[in-house]
Amino acid sequence: MLTSTQLAPLFVGRDGEIAPGGKINPELRALAGRGRGSESGERGGRRHRYAEESRRGRERSRGRAPVRRSRRISRADIARTLEETRMLPAIVFIFSRNGCDQAVRQCLYEGVRLTTRDERDEIRRIAQAETRGMSDEERRVLGVREWLAGLERGVAAHHAGLLPAFKAVVEELFRRRLVKLVFATETLALGINMPARAVVIERLDKFNGEQRVPLTSGEYTQLTGRAGRRGIDIEGHSVVVWNEGIDLDALAHLAGARSFPVRSSFRPTANMAVNLLQRMDRRLARDTLELSFAQFQADRAVVDQARELRAEQESLAGYDAAAARAQGSDRKRWEDRARKLRRRIARGRRQIASRTGTIARTFDRVVEALIELDYLRVADRTDDTLEVTAWGELLRRIYGERDLLVAECLRHDLFRGLDARSLAAMCCVLTYEPRRDDEGEPRLPGGAAFAAAHDRVLDAWLRLDDLADRLRLSRSEMPHAGLAAMMHAWAGGAPIERVLETSGVGAGDFVRWTKQTIDLLDQIAQACEAALRDGLEEDRLGALAKLAREAKRGVRRGIIESASTS
Repeated sequence: MLTSTQLAPLFVGRDGEIAPGGKINPELRALAGRGRGSESGERGGRRHRYAEESRRGRERSRGRAPVRRSRRISRADIARTLEETRMLPAIVFIFSRNGCDQAVRQCLYEGVRLTTRDERDEIRRIAQAETRGMSDEERRVLGVREWLAGLERGVAAHHAGLLPAFKAVVEELFRRRLVKLVFATETLALGINMPARAVVIERLDKFNGEQRVPLTSGEYTQLTGRAGRRGIDIEGHSVVVWNEGIDLDALAHLAGARSFPVRSSFRPTANMAVNLLQRMDRRLARDTLELSFAQFQADRAVVDQARELRAEQESLAGYDAAAARAQGSDRKRWEDRARKLRRRIARGRRQIASRTGTIARTFDRVVEALIELDYLRVADRTDDTLEVTAWGELLRRIYGERDLLVAECLRHDLFRGLDARSLAAMCCVLTYEPRRDDEGEPRLPGGAAFAAAHDRVLDAWLRLDDLADRLRLSRSEMPHAGLAAMMHAWAGGAPIERVLETSGVGAGDFVRWTKQTIDLLDQIAQACEAALRDGLEEDRLGALAKLAREAKRGVRRGIIESASTS
């Protein structure tokens, strides 16, 4: 637990030593009971109370109800405390991109300096090499001066809103122990090699897009798992910033938990269905899905039974092969065994169908939708054999959350009338997922042609949404045009500084959504070209493939080109 003057252990053993899993430190219990916050000493506490009472008095005079504000340790004090206690390099997790950027500014404003002169020279050399090719305007709009100032003092932010090249420099400098303190969102805890001596968690809840929710034990362990550098540190330190409302018992539960539930988010999709059915029959596809981890969680017994059923099917194939080679009574014996095994397999299928079978049943509903839309066709009703249609072959090459909607756009020529930059903007509409629901009505670029195409896409989404609702399938989010104008401008050759300033999007977000747009343009081009090779007689697909390639060239330039090759 971090205060401005001490680091107190959460757990202590019987003899007073630090002991993870022991009883909660009574000093912390007492601190929580007294309601003391982050002020160091009586003098600081008095000063805070005077300021607080003065603020409350002003609010009362204005007719407002006074609001009690929690006293919080400054990020600069966190930096200094970690330096004094030799816990650097450290990562401070702040669940807000803006909060991470503000933390760096606070450290700069309060004069935090964690580096030596030689370290600053080396940091400057590495960072300037990455920004040498940028124009003055690009450097200004990307905030290069402030970024370099933070790096040279040993502090940096790390989150998805940063330019990928900037994040890579921060990661490299942190690994080389030149940058000593990184303020990061929780995305850093996933898949990035940045071990630290200490990990600091600023608060034990985060905003999930709708409300503030407590951290789970799994999230806490994922974050604190960065503490302790292999081969360097004997131990790592997990630090939670003190505040007046902290629940010590809840924190003890987070820190002491040792088992975490793993939940599968797997679900059958349209693209998955046509790819499975292109390689195997419907029955085998269902059996394969019954063995998934998601189905295991839904009903462990179904997975075990499905595994037994697969083994029995393999035995049945052996019985049939033996019967075909045998003669006389031997043949009748093998046929009898095969007949009995078939009955047992059929009984097992009925038992599986009567149990949960949620994944396979979802798969059946997806198949039903694809049959209705003519991406699949029933070839033989006697054994329910399915075949993938020509448009189903095109759907096989479209991946993503809106795979079926994109296929419908290609099939029904919903992109007609668009030029290359408008097609790039439309692909951004089909890939973009807004972070907030209250972004207001987006501005559509590209004039009447784009507006008409946008209406056609939304109408197609509505039809698919109604179909999903009727078949009890998961419904996809409505396409969002929040970044369409930005992508239209960029694909038309606008400079990066104008695109970022007019859109209000961070450089990292711009790069991420532009790469998603490029990926969809690439899928469209390849799917259309493959459909023509497969014999689909739609000449317009060739023109659309060329348009998608042209749009991709217009988008993949400048910092996007650098980010794609780095």
